[in-house]
Amino acid sequence: MLHSDRLKKLRKSKKLTQADVANSLDIARSTYVRYEKGEVQPSTGTIVVIAELFNVTTDYLLGISNDLTPPGEVQLMDGLEFAFHQDYRELDDDDREELNRAASRMLELKRLKGK
Repeated sequence: MLHSDRLKKLRKSKKLTQADVANSLDIARSTYVRYEKGEVQPSTGTIVVIAELFNVTTDYLLGISNDLTPPGEVQLMDGLEFAFHQDYRELDDDDREELNRAASRMLELKRLKGK
């Protein structure tokens, strides 16, 4: 069962509104509010998406573990990263590919400058 208090704490730590998160999940704000109040339980798939959005484990959201960091991860997304993630999801495949190429070029330039 989803721990609604953890969901609210994560959202507030990212300085996001309930509407921000609801939009990211493609659900009504009223539905998300009910998740935070513990009135309704999200589907398993929605819990997975919430965990990905906040970069925490599903075990943390479900209260199975107090460790909120997924294996191999060390930091939660900040508000800007979260917004970028949402914008990226709205791009079509061609635009995503172009953005990925641009990011790869930028990282390669940074590596070259660092040497």
